[in-house]
Amino acid sequence: MFFGRPEALRYAGPMMRALGIPLLELMHAHFNCTDPHEMALLRRELDRAGVRVHSVHAPFGPQLSIGSADEGLRRHALAAHEVVMRAAARMGARVVVVHPGYEVGGEEDLRRCQDTVRASLERLLPLAEQLDLRLAVENMLPAHTLSRHEDLLECVARVDHPRVGICLDTGHAHVVDSVERAIEVFGALIIHVHLHDNDGTADQHLLPPRGTIGWNGFLAQLGSVGFQGPLTIEAKKPDEYTMRDMIEEVRWVLRMGDS
Repeated sequence: MFFGRPEALRYAGPMMRALGIPLLELMHAHFNCTDPHEMALLRRELDRAGVRVHSVHAPFGPQLSIGSADEGLRRHALAAHEVVMRAAARMGARVVVVHPGYEVGGEEDLRRCQDTVRASLERLLPLAEQLDLRLAVENMLPAHTLSRHEDLLECVARVDHPRVGICLDTGHAHVVDSVERAIEVFGALIIHVHLHDNDGTADQHLLPPRGTIGWNGFLAQLGSVGFQGPLTIEAKKPDEYTMRDMIEEVRWVLRMGDS
């Protein structure tokens, strides 16, 4: 969310190098996933700055849901995900973040959605293996069928493959239940983290600690379930802050919370 406009990516490498940030997550809309020349230029600019694309966020929305009950929409979503996966590999990424779907319904819909998402992930797995990627399925906000931590865990666990895990979104977890509970439930299946805050009522993408998430012990709890990866800051920059202010505040929060 640092570089919300695609044209701003030209400044990403030097700015991140100055801030001491070595890794970047791209949204699929940040670059042309079907233009090898554009991707090569962007990767070269980032390489020159010593910045690596670690992850790419796949497309999402009701028309791009891998959990859709409409088979035509699901096939369309899978094709779009495959395009982004190939682009992610070309950019040197190791992780592709995937939303499990936008369906809403009762218990019967939950079971169907779990089965559909599992089938979709299994469909994407051969390409993930070919491209040496991992698929991180993101925990969702309330009103989505797989928003309960236990339901998402069951879905991903049934795939039972080392290339498929969970992206812990701290803001989503806080609205659904709590970050602590999410880490407890997802455990060793957490392979990626989106870090942001809110007041517990909505997905506000606030900079920690501007919401009500308790950050004390956060890193220690992540470490206790074996997570050793980077943290992707998915917060909006406060208007009065520079990028350096923002990074330093997050570092201070996490350091103080685990001191």
